[in-house]
Amino acid sequence: MDTEDVRFWTRTGIDDTGITRAAVKNLLGGHEGASTITMQLVQNLRQTVASYDNDDEAYQRAQASTLAGKLQEIKYSLEYEKKHSKKEILESYLNTVYFGNTYYGLGAAAQGYFSVDAKDLTIPQAALIAGLVQSPEAYNPVNHPEAAKARRD
Repeated sequence: MDTEDVRFWTRTGIDDTGITRAAVKNLLGGHEGASTITMQLVQNLRQTVASYDNDDEAYQRAQASTLAGKLQEIKYSLEYEKKHSKKEILESYLNTVYFGNTYYGLGAAAQGYFSVDAKDLTIPQAALIAGLVQSPEAYNPVNHPEAAKARRD
């Protein structure tokens, strides 16, 4: 939670503060994201549905970081939060988020990286997996073990 969406439990599907901060930084030539866990989940679900439907256009729209695409993502996120509890949103997110090495979902990551069920992860193992979400390739423990360990610690 600390790395992806520190205000998850206390705000709606969007983070007004984060969006404003990111917009200013991006306008000044930098790059910063402001997607909440709910927004990331909505994007993941839209991409998954488009992929299953073999709909390349819908997949591209779900990936788009254009203003129109972000506004649509915000709309869907607000609607999603009205229909689902925070616990349901977090559970769905953890079951769909990409952890690198073709592992989607916490269960797949726990099995793939450590050959255990998610409920049996040790604290260091869970910390390593949590660190993957922000940049699964850069912190991949198979390809970049030192970076993964540094991120975990």
